[in-house]
Amino acid sequence: MNTRAKGTIGETYAIAYLEGKGYRILSCNKFEKHEEIDIVAETEGERVFIEVKARTYNPKNLARFGTPRNAVTPSKRVHLLSCARKFNLAHKTNKPYRFDIIEVFLSAGDPPEVIDIFHMEDAIRA
Repeated sequence: MNTRAKGTIGETYAIAYLEGKGYRILSCNKFEKHEEIDIVAETEGERVFIEVKARTYNPKNLARFGTPRNAVTPSKRVHLLSCARKFNLAHKTNKPYRFDIIEVFLSAGDPPEVIDIFHMEDAIRA
């Protein structure tokens, strides 16, 4: 399975997880030029920009490459902040907002199933 397909599956599971926690999904895969935000949601009057990282669970790869959150590099963080500001300007809002990361660990099966989901709230500081 390629990375894009795995990402789409991870985002689908992340959306279901967020909705189960009462989040209202506003947008998915919002692009601004070369920048993208996976999920834009709201909860308790706060806008939440969410980066989803999905990986096939493999303990050897975790030891070698780290957790999926390690893939949110400093340059990716800059792009997320920029895209969020553009999104808020376009939607004329000054609501408080934060950046979360959701890690989705998938089985190696076809189709893959969720092994675990970790939600890190306020994981990226603006």
